[in-house]
Amino acid sequence: MRSQILLIDNSRALLRVMKQRLQDELGAEVETVTTPEDLDHALLHPSRFRLAISNLHLNGTNEGAAVERLLAAGVPTVVFTGSLDERVRSRITGLAVVDYLIKEGPEDIAQIVAVVRRLEAAASLPVLVVDDSGALRRHISELLRRLGHPVFEAGSGEQALEVLGAHPEIRMMLTDFFMPGIDGGQLTREVRRRRGPAELVIIGLSAATESHLLARLLKAGADDFLSKPFEVEAFTSRVVRALQHQELLRKAQDAAQLDPVTRVLNRRALTAQAEAQAGAVGWVEINAADELLERHGDDGLDAVAAAVAQRLRAHFGAATLGRLRDNAFCVVVPDGGAEELGDRLAALQRDVAALMVPFRFGALRPSVRVGVGGEAGQPLTQRLADARRVAVDGAMAAR
Repeated sequence: MRSQILLIDNSRALLRVMKQRLQDELGAEVETVTTPEDLDHALLHPSRFRLAISNLHLNGTNEGAAVERLLAAGVPTVVFTGSLDERVRSRITGLAVVDYLIKEGPEDIAQIVAVVRRLEAAASLPVLVVDDSGALRRHISELLRRLGHPVFEAGSGEQALEVLGAHPEIRMMLTDFFMPGIDGGQLTREVRRRRGPAELVIIGLSAATESHLLARLLKAGADDFLSKPFEVEAFTSRVVRALQHQELLRKAQDAAQLDPVTRVLNRRALTAQAEAQAGAVGWVEINAADELLERHGDDGLDAVAAAVAQRLRAHFGAATLGRLRDNAFCVVVPDGGAEELGDRLAALQRDVAALMVPFRFGALRPSVRVGVGGEAGQPLTQRLADARRVAVDGAMAAR
């Protein structure tokens, strides 16, 4: 669904620029407000809006009144203000806003685009809050929900391990240090045995100020530490920064493991993962690759390879998929038998044969050879050789 964003400011010129940027860069649906009457009309149906971006001062209202009305209507709100002395900062932080930004010129609109992107990304970044204090757990959860994150809660280290096991999609854990049973240090160490920093950010929390607690948590594998009580601004900044760092780690990891053209595992990563997986493997080879290269160059072969990889993901979403060479892929299906894998590869073969791959001023019509080979206990190279031999022999084509 496209973003529904409400922009509130006294300047129509600024609103036009902001609206255009959000539409161009995010494909957002944007409504603008310049008067209290416009705001009344917009808030007749507040659930339409994913986010409001509002000046603290709206002509005809008291300072902050527009923001208070938005929050009362349940619309997540970012304040975009031209001044930020200590009084104004205190006023803004006293409101349950998502964030605030300084308005100094048209170039600052980039901040708004970045915040909207961040909030939309947060919806797919669940967070686990672990604390034996129900009141503090609820407070932290509310701060995270303002930032757009789905939130899970656990009242102990033992419960946290259960929640993480049931919800592998969780991307961040905030944990208190002092808890009965498994404390925050032990929990962090146990979680780190299972999930690395690119998979799960861990931030420790404690009301104690002893420096050795910070060292103990960081040595256990935490990414950051916050002392309680904390400023909401500091909390927000640390959460955002930690997730941004995680995203950089994930991109670096992807760059090291994924083939840049097809976005499946590269040969090295595939070999590392598939070697430990027992049983049969599938071979998928693009036919007439040399002719394709001669007529259309690397771009033509890459276009076909990307299309074949897309169909592989559609047919084998949970499998280990990799590009072995420019024209060949490998498939390893967990707990799948050779006969079942052969049937699925035959379906893939038919699917690829029906493809029309757009290329320059026409379309390319790919086809693939497929084969299954190998037995439990054989090295991966032997299993792949068997699968390739079957494919070259054409034994799968008649399925």
